[in-house]
Amino acid sequence: MACAALFATCAVDLLRPQVAEAGCRLVRAAGWRLEVPPQGCCGQVAWNNGEIEAARRMARRVMDRFGGADRVVVPSASCAATMRLHYPTLFDGAPRARQFAQRVRELSEFLVEVEATPPAARRPRRVAWQEGCSARRELQLGGAPRALLARAGHQVLEIAEAEVCCGFGGTFCVKFPEIADRMAEDKARRVLEVHPEVLSGTDLPCLLHVGGKLSRLAGGDAIEVSHLAELLDPGESRG
Repeated sequence: MACAALFATCAVDLLRPQVAEAGCRLVRAAGWRLEVPPQGCCGQVAWNNGEIEAARRMARRVMDRFGGADRVVVPSASCAATMRLHYPTLFDGAPRARQFAQRVRELSEFLVEVEATPPAARRPRRVAWQEGCSARRELQLGGAPRALLARAGHQVLEIAEAEVCCGFGGTFCVKFPEIADRMAEDKARRVLEVHPEVLSGTDLPCLLHVGGKLSRLAGGDAIEVSHLAELLDPGESRG
């Protein structure tokens, strides 16, 4: 049986571990043997801030721990993009980094690749789709996540100006908080225009960034924020 290793990501591990738990159930439901090696940072923040040696140390640790799997499944487009697109650059195109990168898949990519059929949702929802910058520009996921949600019975709602960044951007929101706050508000207002029950996407930090602004704008009519994995979770579908 083919083996997939789940890389949970720092944000999921610290802020919403149930996303990783849902990802594990989805991998198993697809018929793959699952491993969850010791976790750690993929090095994305260090890489984006020019801390190259720190990024290499983290990347080596990830490759050491996850290198034996047939697929490395990541419930985050930005972390998956770092591992697949930037690890080879970090190591000057070394064969080990290139071979590892070829096995990395964002969660929805993996599910589409293995032709997994998501279970019918117990509660079909109106879902506003927040397409993150890495999903759109680096991995070019296209319609894969939306198709999975639709197959599960959810109604996927497209928001205006979907190509515009939400303002999180890793450390961008720390370095430029006023700009990031305005970008989050603009994105949140676009979400409210489609009257969703749920805001979803592939990157938890972006979702929480916009979700926080939504909670302040919507007041008592709070919109649920759920990662793609949570909406597709086989455990959730069984109630």
